[in-house]
Order: sequence, then structure tokens, then C-alpha cells
Amino acid sequence: MSDQTDRKFLLVMMFFLLGLGGVGFFYASKLPAYKDEAFYQNQYMSIAVESSIKDASKKFHELRDSQLTNKYKIQDYSLTAFSIGLVLLGVIFLGGRQATAFSSKKKIVFLGIISALMTSSASCSLLLLDFNRGEFPWWADSLSIPVITQEIPFFLFLMIWVFVHFLFLRPKFECGKPIFCLEVLKSNYWITFITLISVLFLLDSIVRGRFMMVMPGCLWVYFYLSLASGRINTSPKREHQPII
Repeated sequence: MSDQTDRKFLLVMMFFLLGLGGVGFFYASKLPAYKDEAFYQNQYMSIAVESSIKDASKKFHELRDSQLTNKYKIQDYSLTAFSIGLVLLGVIFLGGRQATAFSSKKKIVFLGIISALMTSSASCSLLLLDFNRGEFPWWADSLSIPVITQEIPFFLFLMIWVFVHFLFLRPKFECGKPIFCLEVLKSNYWITFITLISVLFLLDSIVRGRFMMVMPGCLWVYFYLSLASGRINTSPKREHQPII
């Protein structure tokens, strides 16, 4: 398949996914969140929490699940499709199958930091989104608790994680090399492993409609492939065998 054909295919898929996502989100915005909101609110307020918060929470989630329409699911998968469309736009911009790593170490460092920041922001945003959609009952803990106990430690872990991987940018590292070739997967087994894990997490986010994690997931994959490509031994010179 020629580069021109690749580009046309990516463009078609990009516009299709952007259009599908936009239409789906617009349609979902017109749907009610609950089948019968008055009934739902009445039953919700009648749940007694004095005897057992655990039982009350179980009743709440059973009630909510039974009364929810497909509004939120359609929104999530529509925005997931839209996000994939934006990712394809980025792939086209980078050159499709001929995409290369950034041309300088500073840009790769910036890519890693942005990947960590976007992942942490997406995680917090998903928590706030669930809260705004009524995922948690009024008697649940304050949002400040999961933010302090989960999101902040997660952010710190990501920053440490990405800075540790900057060690791969050692003196012999070469920037601007192709990322979609078999040599990349062979250059470092650890990076290959975490790249595959990142791809699995990305696919899981897509399947579950966790749209906010799509772009950060793709950035991580690009970051890891950039690190791996820079460690390829270029002597003797040989033509790169493409993965796709």
C-alpha cells in the first residue's frame, strides 16, 4: 500500500469517526438521563441510610442502573470515536506509516511530561464527570477524599515514572527516527513490554468508552516508541522493515 493510499485511508477514517462522534453526541444530548426522572428522584429520596450505608448504596446503584437510559453510553462512545478521529489527524500530521520520533530530546521530554499531565487530568476529569452524572449518592464521601488519596498519588507516580524513563535519552540516543518498524520493537525489551501494556490499556479504554483516556493513551504509546526508536543500532545501515 502506497503512502498516498495510506493517507487517503486515514483521512476517510478520520472524517468518518469525527462525523460519527459529532452526530452521536448531538443525538445523545437530546435524550433524557432517566426513563422516569420523577419516579427515580422519589425512589432515591426514599432510600433509608440510617440502618446501613452499605445496603443503601447497593439499593441506590440498583435503582440508578434500572432507570438510566442510553444517554451517557452514547455520549461516551461518541466522544471515544471523536477522540480516535483526532488521533488519526495527529498520525496523518506525523506522516502515517512513515511517522518519526520528535527531532530533539527536549521535545521528547515535553511529550513525556504532557503524557503524564494529560493522564492525570483525564483521571480527575472522569471522576468529576461521574459525580456530575449522579454516579455517587448524596451520603457518599466528599470528592476531596478520592482526589487526595487517589488522584494526587497517581499524579506523583506518573511524574516519577516518566522522569525515570528519561534515562533512555542517553548520549547515544538518536532523535527523529521511524517509530513504526520492527527494529523499534527489538531495540529494548522493557520499552516493548510497556508499549504493549499501554496499547492494551488504550484498547480497554476504547471498549469501555473512557474517551478521556484515548488521547493520553496514544501519547504514551508515541512516547515509548520514540524512546525505543532512538536506541536502535544504526550500524551497519539497513532499510527499516515496517510493522504496518
